[in-house]
Amino acid sequence: MAIVTPLVTKYLFAPLFRRYIEYHFARFDHISNIILMILVLCAFISIAAYTGTSILFGAFLAGTFLTYIPSKHPDGPFVVMSREEGEREENKSPTFVHTFERYLLDVQKYLMEPLFFSSVGFAIPFVQLWTGRRIWRGIVFTLLMLFAKLIVGIWVPLWQLLSGSKFLNRKAAKEYSREEYPSEDSTRSGWSTVCLSGLLLGSAMVARGEIGLLIVEVGYNETSYVSEDAFITAVWAILLNTVLGPVAVGLLVKFHGKDIEEGAWGLQGTAPVGGGSDSRMDPSLE
Repeated sequence: MAIVTPLVTKYLFAPLFRRYIEYHFARFDHISNIILMILVLCAFISIAAYTGTSILFGAFLAGTFLTYIPSKHPDGPFVVMSREEGEREENKSPTFVHTFERYLLDVQKYLMEPLFFSSVGFAIPFVQLWTGRRIWRGIVFTLLMLFAKLIVGIWVPLWQLLSGSKFLNRKAAKEYSREEYPSEDSTRSGWSTVCLSGLLLGSAMVARGEIGLLIVEVGYNETSYVSEDAFITAVWAILLNTVLGPVAVGLLVKFHGKDIEEGAWGLQGTAPVGGGSDSRMDPSLE
């Protein structure tokens, strides 16, 4: 499903939807969106259940399917600046996100979310968590999960090295534009901000708990592959990652946010109208 769905969506369903169906949605606004959302969700859940994979994965693929099929052209009916524009203009249609926010967000917020978190919370064997062996195993798996996510950020400095870009922040780039060679301190500062950017990316990738807890709960209750020890170890690892990830991001932003923002991988200025080079491609051109 993971391989076939993107290919079929891109080369079959998206062209058909954009050519024959998309412009009819403006006549019915939210009604057509809701009908399509229900049909797509039911279809993907049924396919996931039939193929033996998780229905959660089917729901995820349904969301990606609906995200991709609308046209991204400025004249497309789903390209709107606000929900009001999609509802008011005759040739525009509210996006699927706008439809969800209007009709389903309150149901999710006040009914489904409490049920979801309470079901996950009650499934955690709280008393069994507090044994020495399970705690240290949870800590070990926490470190492994952290490493697996943090290593994603290594591509930021690697990209700089492989592309031959200079490790300059914006201040150093201005210095470089005035001088033939930037100072050693400027280059070192640029290297530091690139590493911090990679660390921020890796920290932001650290797993959050809700989906992980739900998946391991399904594996524990509905399959024979996850034992009680493995379930509790996974719970410890997910809970600790859920705490440590946001804390790491918050500390990086608090103490190094300005440096990261001004670095080569920080916030970029808007390109001038009529064209202009992307400052991300070559920091020295800023």
